[in-house]
Amino acid sequence: MKSIMVAIICKIDIERLSTPFMGYSFISSIIYENPLNPISISPTSKYFIHVYPLAINNPIITTKHNRIRKMKIKYSFVVFLYAYLNQIDLSLDRSRWEPLDNLRDFYRSQISPKTVANYLIDKLGLNVEKLNYLIFIDEESLWEKIKDSLLSTFKKDVILDEDKVYYLCQKLLLMDNFLENGEQVHKLEIEKLRIEFSKLNYGTIMFKLAGNDRLKADTIEHFLQNERLSTIKICEFNKGYF
Repeated sequence: MKSIMVAIICKIDIERLSTPFMGYSFISSIIYENPLNPISISPTSKYFIHVYPLAINNPIITTKHNRIRKMKIKYSFVVFLYAYLNQIDLSLDRSRWEPLDNLRDFYRSQISPKTVANYLIDKLGLNVEKLNYLIFIDEESLWEKIKDSLLSTFKKDVILDEDKVYYLCQKLLLMDNFLENGEQVHKLEIEKLRIEFSKLNYGTIMFKLAGNDRLKADTIEHFLQNERLSTIKICEFNKGYF
């Protein structure tokens, strides 16, 4: 068994510490493999690091130095994915000021993250065992974003890196676990998950959509939304997939 450490780095806002979690601003997470050499920090610093030990039985998977396999996904489903992940991003953001049980109530009337993950697993024939691996994904290059934006006007099938599909399924199943287990989840874990979804959605998937589809998906309904806004229900993006 291989042991690694996960460090959650946050910035402290002294003036807002009177309200739980409001004085903490999530910055990033670091995964390092040497628990015997922990990261130290000055008590007077504006930052603190919370370290979570993590033991894994499987190897760490990264897209670097490996030949990246591609997967073809129907364009209309990618439009649904963008809207769905946009809904997750907005809903997790709003949930910071609400009990988690309220977010759970909202998702009882929505398509569950597990349902979306299972659709991808079945449709693309994913190896379920690989979902237990720790997967890292690279950010899209500027050229890839420009190319995707140009090709999106044709609304053809979308090509995604295999590792990004596995990464997405992992995060969807993790969110489903947060929603279904009935236990309290640390606000930092929820914020970390939101950032992971948003980086994938707005850093990769968004550029594969035509402008009109993207604008429509940006008006998706979400948890604790402003009632004055006109939003679109997620079911309108579901073209018979679920």
